[in-house]
Formats: sequence, structure tokens, C-alpha cells
Amino acid sequence: MLRSLKSDEKRVGRTVLDHSAKFVVYKEYVTNLDQAMAVLEAEESRDKVKKELVKCQLAAKSPFPLSAHITLPFQRLLKYHLLLAEVLKHTPE
Repeated sequence: MLRSLKSDEKRVGRTVLDHSAKFVVYKEYVTNLDQAMAVLEAEESRDKVKKELVKCQLAAKSPFPLSAHITLPFQRLLKYHLLLAEVLKHTPE
């Protein structure tokens, strides 16, 4: 989508519509997010799992726990309208 936006800056709306089918995957993702977080929380309460997750986090050099990585795609989706607004603001009429 970014490549399409860069190649034809005047067709932001059309580009978003052309790529909208790719966003359908987020529907299932968001629908199951609460359940995934609950399972993760239950698993993290087990010492052995918690230690392993911390080890993985350190190995990945990530400042964020696994739960943050699970919500990241959803949070990114919520920012798309802000990014598109920014593109429109800088697009000559």
C-alpha cells in the first residue's frame, strides 16, 4: 500500500480502497484479541513459562513483553487514519 501511495499521491482514497481487502484479516485478529490476552496472562502466571518468556524477550533485545507484540498490529491499524490525514495534508491539490 505504501508503494502505491508513493507512486500516485493524488489517489489516496482509491489506493486505500484497492487495498481494503487486506484489512479483513484484522477482523478475526481483533475478535480473538481478548481471548489471546487471557490465555497469555494465564500462561504467564506459571513460573516456568514466565521465565522462558523473559529469556526470549532478552534474546530479542525487546523492551516490550509478548503482550505488547500481540496488540501492536491492532494499534497500528488504529493509526492508519492519522497517517492518511498526514498524507492528505501534504498532498498538493
